[in-house]
Amino acid sequence: MDAELERMLAEQRAGVNYLLCRHGEKDWNGGDPECAFDEHGKFREDNWNCFLMVKVRCLMGQGWFGSREEGMPGYYWWDEDQNYGVLYIRSWMHQKETDSYLNGAFVLLDWYKSRGATDSFRILQGDIVRQGTEGDAEEIVRLYAETIAKMYEDDEELEVDE
Repeated sequence: MDAELERMLAEQRAGVNYLLCRHGEKDWNGGDPECAFDEHGKFREDNWNCFLMVKVRCLMGQGWFGSREEGMPGYYWWDEDQNYGVLYIRSWMHQKETDSYLNGAFVLLDWYKSRGATDSFRILQGDIVRQGTEGDAEEIVRLYAETIAKMYEDDEELEVDE
C-alpha cells in the first residue's frame, strides 16, 4: 500500500471528513461548509460554501448583466436566478515575478442565486476546456491575493450564505 493511501485511511479512521471544507473555519450559524474538491483535488459539484471557491467567486464581482464592478478583475452576469462569472488571467497584471501556468486562461464559474454552492468551475485555455482543480483555484487565489485581501478588509462581513 502506498504512503498516501495509508495516510488517508489513517485520517479516515481518526474521523477526518473530506467533505468538510479544509480551506477555512465556519463562522456562521447554519449548514457546515462542504469542500468543492475531493481528496484528490478534483472538483465536486456537490459542495457548499467552500472557502476557496467563495474567494474565487468574489473575484467576479456582483454587478448586473455583464457589468464589471469597479476594482474587481472579473465579470459577472445574473439571469433567472443563475449567476455566471468569467475571469481572464494575465499574470503580468498582478506584477508577479513569475509567470503562471494559468496565464492567458479564462476561468468560468456558475452558481445558483447567491447561495454557497458552485455549480461548475471550468478553465478555458486556447481551444481546451477542462474542469478546474483545487490547484487551479489555489493558483487563482495566489495571483489575486492582494485583491482578495482588500475585499475582505473593505467588507469585514463578507457574506457567505447559510
